[in-house]
Amino acid sequence: RRRGRRGHTTAEKVDEGYFGSYDGLGIHHTMLSDRVRTDTYRDAIQQPWMRGCTALDIGCGTSILSLFAASAGAKHVYAVDASEIIGHAKEVVRRNGLEDRITLLRGKAEEVALPVARVEVIISEWMGYCLLYEAMLPSVLAARDKWLAPGGLMMPNRATMQLSASSYSEVAFWDSVYGFDMSNIGAASGADKEADVLIVPSDSALSAEVTFKEIDIMTAKDDDLDFTSPFRLDISTVGQLRSFVTGFETAFDEPGAAGAYAVAERASATSPSFVLKTGCHEPPTHWKQTLFHLTESVAVTPGDVVAGKISIARLGDGRRDLDVSISYTIAAADGTVRAAERTQIWQV
Repeated sequence: RRRGRRGHTTAEKVDEGYFGSYDGLGIHHTMLSDRVRTDTYRDAIQQPWMRGCTALDIGCGTSILSLFAASAGAKHVYAVDASEIIGHAKEVVRRNGLEDRITLLRGKAEEVALPVARVEVIISEWMGYCLLYEAMLPSVLAARDKWLAPGGLMMPNRATMQLSASSYSEVAFWDSVYGFDMSNIGAASGADKEADVLIVPSDSALSAEVTFKEIDIMTAKDDDLDFTSPFRLDISTVGQLRSFVTGFETAFDEPGAAGAYAVAERASATSPSFVLKTGCHEPPTHWKQTLFHLTESVAVTPGDVVAGKISIARLGDGRRDLDVSISYTIAAADGTVRAAERTQIWQV
């Protein structure tokens, strides 16, 4: 999504800038044009068990997810957004004749008042770069604790984060530019501590993607979103390790598998599950991948093991940016150390 300027600012100003970034129409065009994203949500929402449910759509934007739910037979949808886009969303709902089924409310999810005590389903597209950038998930969890009925369903209900080793680096571009050595510029750009968000070529992968974090959105707590996890990457291709790459997946399990027993009563035994994937081997999405460039590359061969730990913590007054730290060692199959422990820190 939109990457704002960093600086010493109050949490209120961070929130103002964050919600303001969704006032414009361009970001909504980008998200709606992401067919992987929008089709997955549509298919997961438009299931027979949605009929008769009361739903809450957090960060509704143009109201597309609310429209999906209402068209699937939801009894009523309460759509919440803190940005000015909600004015356009109200007109969208009116134009589609769904004013009696969708109620739009402007405000933060933690503060808005609903005219009902509980909802059976909470829908939200809260994911940011590296899954947790923007820190919208804490608002979704707070709404869950306040509004979700016992046995209700979160959509999505699970999320996982993946890590892989890659030979890709935009810094390497500067090694030979029209045959001229500009590697000094590459070295300067490589010193930047901000992670890159881009489509990473799948043929640059040096290892398989491994899951290093799982989040059960039905039960997760805010403290679970700052963490340190171990990882092990088995190198499968000869190359230069120049970067680590993260992607994520979010799952929309059928209600029974998700533990949503109240909603499961409406589901058939054949209700499908859906997974939204953003790895470099998957069709591209607007989230792309998050690439963490290494200041020192290392030659690796099949059988080598890159092992270490990755730490992710929310950063600054508004806690919407991320600090990412990766510590790792590289060992050959025979135990020879190719690289002693190294640690590097980035911001997302």
